[in-house]
Amino acid sequence: PHLDEHIAGKRALAPSTGSAADPLLVRFSHSEKMGGFVASGQVIRFFDAKGKDKDAVDAQLVGAPEVYLFESGLMFIGIELAPVEPTLDAFMALQLALVRRGHDNLRAGSFALAPKLAKVLGGPEEAAPAARLRDALGALVPAADQTAPPRGSRPAPYALSTLYAPDGLSSVDVHKLRLFHGPRQAIVPSPDDSLESDHPCMLHPSAEETWLFSAFGAVLYVRAVEPVSPLRASMHLRVRQSYAFMWLLTQHLRTELLDLSTRCAKFEPHDQDFREEAESLQGRLLEIAARHSFSQLSDEARHQRFYARARALADIETLQHEVLDEVGRIREYLEVRQRMLDAETQKAAVAAADEAAHSADQLNRVLALLTFVFTPAGLVIGIFQGDTLPPVVVQWCAGRAGWMGAFTHLPLWLTGAAMGVGYLGFRRFRRK
Repeated sequence: PHLDEHIAGKRALAPSTGSAADPLLVRFSHSEKMGGFVASGQVIRFFDAKGKDKDAVDAQLVGAPEVYLFESGLMFIGIELAPVEPTLDAFMALQLALVRRGHDNLRAGSFALAPKLAKVLGGPEEAAPAARLRDALGALVPAADQTAPPRGSRPAPYALSTLYAPDGLSSVDVHKLRLFHGPRQAIVPSPDDSLESDHPCMLHPSAEETWLFSAFGAVLYVRAVEPVSPLRASMHLRVRQSYAFMWLLTQHLRTELLDLSTRCAKFEPHDQDFREEAESLQGRLLEIAARHSFSQLSDEARHQRFYARARALADIETLQHEVLDEVGRIREYLEVRQRMLDAETQKAAVAAADEAAHSADQLNRVLALLTFVFTPAGLVIGIFQGDTLPPVVVQWCAGRAGWMGAFTHLPLWLTGAAMGVGYLGFRRFRRK
């Protein structure tokens, strides 16, 4: 099915040949729709970021672009190019321009423009800004999100190249090829870099083949192969269908780990949803480990050795341990914070309980005071009723006799005595 149907209907794409049996990846090529990029065999001119002709480099399109769609949602688009002249200098210059110097920009007018690229490249005049190859290829893929490269990925293209040199190459040329240097750069390799047998960035699948690895890509250097031979055709097909898959699988895993590491670095524990973000980080790490932890990728020993060397040079194991340590530290922080929150909650609960106990104690004091002091007085008042107080005499204020009559009134004295005895009982009760 075409990619339009996959994105619109979210249906699984039918696997194609090669390595698509692995559920991590679906690989497919569009000779017609994706081939609308440019016609096969046409020469494309690449420019620098300003679109100037000074450092432009030409390349010949060999085939239609291929889309590698991973289950994570990351998409890689491969385009097969060849130097216009079949020489070592042209091969080195093309790799240097596209991969190291960032001259991977296109401009309208440098080739037959496809309709979908018109919106991306603009006008054909020289002053028009150039568009990156990434944007041009992304314009051909419907609903592709190309606002920014994924965190941790290379902004410039990777290169997976094949070079046939029947007469062999010097150690200097091999060193330049591995590091994607140009033919005119005067570089003398060190004694360690001059060795090909035990070099950590070289792999020898056979006596006639050597893989040269670097951070920019990998080059398969083939010796003693005629320009037209079945072996050359089979090697070319094997690189496209097998080695490209293993290289992209490694870069995909590296990009996922770097993206996860970036999320860990940007983790904000004071955000409202910090716990959900931490759980998302842990879940994503477990998912990556479960999907990519396998010891055997291919039944062919040469493929397995290539994959192991690519993982080692991409430092996958170190990245996994770093991300595991970062996620572990976040988990430890969350555990410590949870204990602190539990302690604060418990402290607040104890304070609330103490406050409630204090309020209850105050209420008990008031009730006890009312019980011990006013209850006996109420009983006396209930007995004497209206005779508890002496009769109101206006003449009280007139002389001593009136006040003496009030102070010697027996019911009033009994009421005061009952209140005094009740207060003494209240004090004795509080001491107990």
